[in-house]
Amino acid sequence: MKVNGYALPWNKAIQIDGLREMVRPNAVRIDARNVRLCFMHEGHDYPLAQTANGTLQLWNDAFGLAWAADVDDAVGWKRAALRTIGDGSTSDCSVNFTFLQCNERDGLRVIEAADIDHVAICARLNGAYGDEGANCWLEDRPSDAFTRRLAQRWAAGASNRVNSPRPAPSARPAWAARSVASSTARLASPASSYRGQAPASVDRVLAMWGKI
Repeated sequence: MKVNGYALPWNKAIQIDGLREMVRPNAVRIDARNVRLCFMHEGHDYPLAQTANGTLQLWNDAFGLAWAADVDDAVGWKRAALRTIGDGSTSDCSVNFTFLQCNERDGLRVIEAADIDHVAICARLNGAYGDEGANCWLEDRPSDAFTRRLAQRWAAGASNRVNSPRPAPSARPAWAARSVASSTARLASPASSYRGQAPASVDRVLAMWGKI
């Protein structure tokens, strides 16, 4: 199932760690590093998608650091995680910085260059930049007016992207080519047993939201 979003917006000042912070355009370096898409910053070894196998794409556009993922919804815990996006329980995005180059002045920290190792799908209102557009949505059905506007902006940027070309079709898993037309029915189907396939912390969050 296809999921899209913005990991970070550019030039949007937020309050974090007692400082105001914003990220300069194109500050996040997109290179050969394997970046993972994680659920709630949990399970780094259990990603929903990752750049190494072509299931996660990252690129810079005029608004921010954009991403697109093909998530294998045949895997029970991943399908359960996708349900939280579908019903709006999770809609924010966050990142984990592994390198930062910043300038600070008058209480404003400006990130000029950065590396990340993962993008996280987070609970609504939990992402630092969530109110400024760091959000995600199922490709075929953005959940509200705000994400619909973001999706339109994302689509315009995706059509012009140059930073991260898509891998050849042969590099993509067979399940990634499935149509999104039946996503509602697929998410409604029961999650098969997946104990041992995801970290306990992910299980606890999904159970709390009644997704498993």
